[in-house]
Amino acid sequence: MLVVTQQTWDDFANPHHQVFWEWISNMFKTKTGELLSFYEVQRTLRLQTMAAKGLQQIDVDKVVGSVGRYREFTRSFLPKDKRVASRWRQVDELFYEKGFEPIKVYEVNHIYFVMDGNYRVSVRRAHGLKTIDAYGIEFFPPVPIYPEDDLRRIRPRCERFKSAA
Repeated sequence: MLVVTQQTWDDFANPHHQVFWEWISNMFKTKTGELLSFYEVQRTLRLQTMAAKGLQQIDVDKVVGSVGRYREFTRSFLPKDKRVASRWRQVDELFYEKGFEPIKVYEVNHIYFVMDGNYRVSVRRAHGLKTIDAYGIEFFPPVPIYPEDDLRRIRPRCERFKSAA
């Protein structure tokens, strides 16, 4: 247990320190680096129609937003604040001891928003793992959205669709 505890400190320190460098990189790329809020996307796209997808394996690079914790992590699910260290390390310890339960996501055009499991996504990404098991509910948008999109890109696309309809 003591070895795992030290390892979880090390595991948290690396992604937490990467936040600064990600922020600098995003400035040059004119990206926000922020997770998308599912409710903002839902309101913008007026998402209503949905279907249960069941258990699936999803690419963690396509997880671009969250239902409730979009302010706690960067777009690449790096923890923004040291105040989340305790919870992050608990989840990391579970990763070492027994693995994870599947997360729960909303899917919109093959990108994902976490309902339950934000820390699990963060830990998996920190360990360099590319996929995660997830139970999904799919929404059907009127316009396509992509993993690199933010609301500044989604809104005009949606407006063009509305004016054409």
